[in-house]
Amino acid sequence: MDKYVSADTIWVLIGAFLVFSMQPGFAMVETGFTRAKNAGNIVMKNVMDMCLGSIVFWVLGFGLMFGTDIGGFIGTPDFFVKGDYGASYPSTAYFIFQTMFCATAATIVSGAMAERTNFLVYCIYSVLISAIIYPISGHWIWGGGWLAQMGFHDFAGSTAVHMVGGVASLVGAKMIGARIGKYNADGTVIEVTLNTVKVRNFDNTIITIPPYALVSDSFQNWRGMRESGGRRVKRSVNLDVNSVCFCTPEMLERYKKIVILKEYIEQTEQKVQQYNQQQGIDDSVPVNGVHQTNLGVFRAYLELYLKNLPVVNSDLTYMVRQLQPTEKGIPLEVYFFSREKDWVPYEKIQADVFDHIFAVVPYFGLKVFQNPSSADIVRVLERV
Repeated sequence: MDKYVSADTIWVLIGAFLVFSMQPGFAMVETGFTRAKNAGNIVMKNVMDMCLGSIVFWVLGFGLMFGTDIGGFIGTPDFFVKGDYGASYPSTAYFIFQTMFCATAATIVSGAMAERTNFLVYCIYSVLISAIIYPISGHWIWGGGWLAQMGFHDFAGSTAVHMVGGVASLVGAKMIGARIGKYNADGTVIEVTLNTVKVRNFDNTIITIPPYALVSDSFQNWRGMRESGGRRVKRSVNLDVNSVCFCTPEMLERYKKIVILKEYIEQTEQKVQQYNQQQGIDDSVPVNGVHQTNLGVFRAYLELYLKNLPVVNSDLTYMVRQLQPTEKGIPLEVYFFSREKDWVPYEKIQADVFDHIFAVVPYFGLKVFQNPSSADIVRVLERV
C-alpha cells in the first residue's frame, strides 16, 4: 500500500493554491489604497514577500516552525527541509502549503505601511518575519509549542497568520506614522453619504474621499479652530547676529521713551544693578555681570506689543521666542492667536504685525538678515 494518498495530496495543493490566490488579491487591494505613482512599488513589495519569504522559509523558517520542539518555544532548525513532515501527503506538498501562509503573514504588513516604507528596508523586514518571527509564533500553535500544549486551536490561521501580520502592521504603522497629504483635502466638508465624503477646498475645488479614509488616514480638522478663541499665527523673522549688542545708557534712555516699554526697562535695570552690586561686579565693563541687550529689549517690546494689540487674543498663548541660530541669522519666532478666524482678515492681521516688526527693528539697533541681492553686489563693485 502506497504511503501517500493522491486525493489528500491534491487537496493540500489546492488549499495551497487558494491561499496563494490571496497574494494577488492583497496586491490589488493595496494598489487601490495608494496613489498611482506608488502602484508599482506596492505591487513589487508583494512580489518580494513571496520571492524572498519562500526562500528563507525553506532555508530556516520551516524548521523553526515544525522541527522538534525545544521547551515549547521554538523548533529545532532543519535547514532546507530535509526531514519528513508528511502524513498521507508528501513533505513537499506540506511545505508548499505552509509557505503560502508564511507569505500571507508577511504581505499583510505591506498595506499598513504603504507609501511610507523604503523598498530595501521593506525587503529586510520581509526576510525577518518569514525566517524568524512567523515561524517561532507559528511553532507555538501549529508546531507543538506551548500554546498547542495548552490545547489551543487556531481556526484557518486567524491567530497564527492574520494576528501575527496584524500586530506587525500595527508596530510598523506606529513607527512610521500616518500617511499625510494623500487626498490633498484642505477645506470644508459639504456632503457626507454612505460611500463618499465631499470636501470643498479653500480654492473652491471639490475632492471626493472614501469614508474609510477618515479613519485610516490623517486629516486636518479646522472645526477646533472655529470653536476656539483664535487662529494661530506662527512666523519668524531672521535677525543678523552681528547687530546684537549690549545696551548703553543712551540706548536705554531712548527705549524708555517707548510707552509700553518704559516700565519694563526701569524694572529690569533696577534688578540688573542690584545683582551686580550684590556680587561686587565692576559693571563698567559690559562682559562683567548682567546687562541688557538690544535683542532682549526687542523681544520684550514685541511681547508687550502683542499683549496690547486688540486683534490678539491675550487670553491664549502669545510669546516671542528665540530659535536655534542658523547660517541665516537668529530666527525670532512670533507666536500668538488672532481673534479674527476668517482667512482674509486673518492674513491682514498677520501682515500688519510683521509690517510693524520690520519697521521697528532698526530702532533697536538690529538688522534683518537678508541674502545679498544683485543691487548689493553692484554697490560693492561701484565702491571698488
